[in-house]
Amino acid sequence: MRVYTIMAKLASNNRQEVEKKIQFLIIDNNKINQREGTEKRHYDVPVGDHNKRTNRINIKPLIRFQREIIWSPACAYRTFGIWTNHTNDGYLPADFNLPKVKDLISKSKNHLEKQLETKAFNVLTRRTPYIKHGIDLKKTFFKTEEYPDVGDYDVLAYFPQSNRWVMVECKYNQPAYCLKDMNRLRTKIFGKDELDSKSHISKVKGRYDLLLAESEKIRKSLKWPEPTDGVDLKITNLYISKNTYWWFRFPPYEVNLNFVQIDFLDQWLKDNF
Repeated sequence: MRVYTIMAKLASNNRQEVEKKIQFLIIDNNKINQREGTEKRHYDVPVGDHNKRTNRINIKPLIRFQREIIWSPACAYRTFGIWTNHTNDGYLPADFNLPKVKDLISKSKNHLEKQLETKAFNVLTRRTPYIKHGIDLKKTFFKTEEYPDVGDYDVLAYFPQSNRWVMVECKYNQPAYCLKDMNRLRTKIFGKDELDSKSHISKVKGRYDLLLAESEKIRKSLKWPEPTDGVDLKITNLYISKNTYWWFRFPPYEVNLNFVQIDFLDQWLKDNF
């Protein structure tokens, strides 16, 4: 049975919409060795640039053969799993030029990141009542205090007996499937170098420097109790993610940061507090 007949029976959309879906899922033989966003064709399939390969048989399982469209149930099933898993994780399986779809997926990714923050907040709540979730000091205390714009602390916790602060940055990063993906992930997190102001680490450092310099002022703004006398200030800086990546274990340069997978956060706190 032709694939059009099957999809027409399953789809609730009209014929035109079904045809659009089918056309999208047909692999373009002429672009198998071409990266998305460029006209240049490689002499071979650019397997080292996974995210830019929008014509892969595992995400476009339909093949045009003369006037027919042929398909494999196993291949279609695999494609279904790949699209489902990627979109559930907040990402498309490749860098398609689909602005509206990307916007929807981005909202899903933001929701997942908020869930990550909530999970980290709940874990730390079991250890101290002095804790805030998603607090932006500049916006929160703009009427009474002047704080620089360093963004919000995903989680900010305080332990008065040990004079320890815990600041948490939560990120739901896109998985890496090849070396080029790993390089993109490294650049996004660590920047091109230590001076890159757009990296995750640079923004975390700005919040860390503020907390280090103004911990007493922040404590008073939040109306939290004074620390135990004679105990030196300690700041634990955490970067929480769903998964652990190679660069978290071997950063490209030294960072004052602890990379922790969310599933192991509670155990990490037990081992380090």
